[in-house]
Amino acid sequence: GRVVKNIDINRAINDAYYTYKPDIKYPIVILNIYTDPTLIDVNIHPTKQDIKISKIKDLYSLINDTIKDALYKNLLIPDATLRVSSNFKVNNEVLSDVLKENNIEEEMYEKITLTSDHAIEGQTTLDLGDTEEEVVINSEIKNLVLYPIGQTQGTYILAENDEGFYLIDQHAAEERVNYEKIQKVLKEKKVNTIEPLIPVTIELTKSDAIIINKNIDYLRTLGFTIEEFGVNTFVVKEEPVWLKSDYEEITIREVIDQVIQKGNDFDPLKFNDHIVKTMACKMSIKANTKMSLESMKALIDELVLCDNPYNCCHGRPTIIKFSNYDLERMFKRSMN
Repeated sequence: GRVVKNIDINRAINDAYYTYKPDIKYPIVILNIYTDPTLIDVNIHPTKQDIKISKIKDLYSLINDTIKDALYKNLLIPDATLRVSSNFKVNNEVLSDVLKENNIEEEMYEKITLTSDHAIEGQTTLDLGDTEEEVVINSEIKNLVLYPIGQTQGTYILAENDEGFYLIDQHAAEERVNYEKIQKVLKEKKVNTIEPLIPVTIELTKSDAIIINKNIDYLRTLGFTIEEFGVNTFVVKEEPVWLKSDYEEITIREVIDQVIQKGNDFDPLKFNDHIVKTMACKMSIKANTKMSLESMKALIDELVLCDNPYNCCHGRPTIIKFSNYDLERMFKRSMN
């Protein structure tokens, strides 16, 4: 029942928020962890704040999977206006320990709370005990019928329905769509390929060519069949069918560059998700690009079908809501 430090627990928490937040942001989480005391070593630091846990891999998986499951089942479209609910409560004793441990003043905590990016509707404590709590999957966006009405700054789609209007980041939305499409294809471990009309030829330095030669089998798992074509030169004989039209060569060269950047430290298992993110980003519509209403509607329809339609694969929101009530309050039509 006290605050402790453990780098593996911190890593499990942060990894669970992977793709739900930008890399430079960190979540505030309160965990109650119940375990056999014989699995804990509290004597590795004089203050007994740092602890060592045996079976840490099991605990890592439990924390990581539980948080990811909770996030997935409770995702919401963020409101554009900030409202702090009067129901927001926290255990003062636990809060005091957390603030003191992290050298955060009480006033600073209040500032953090009041400048939150999203409306706070109450605090959720993740309890890793024996009790199970049924969590209802939030299907908010999947029940929405959105009608695109235009675009602003060549970057954001404007859509509306009876509840209000919505801003959709076109790049973030398509990046999420592409990310899940590519992930699904790669998980099936059978990528359909096609021969390009004009094979892409890539010239490299000697050292870079050695790296690509070492990883040709990995590139084939992504759907890229690459063969040597002269000294330090390669030609792409086949490419995956999911490559976006007119972006084939750009994506191929980006994949090659990413493999080279990792050099001899290249690890296919860790690199796989990174390269999928990169490809999803490169294949997505950019900011300051005009879209037709038909294209906007098609993108919204695809976004709704995503497993996680609320964030791009780098953690940025795809959609923000302005409710009718929010608009009435901003224009003083409602004074409540």
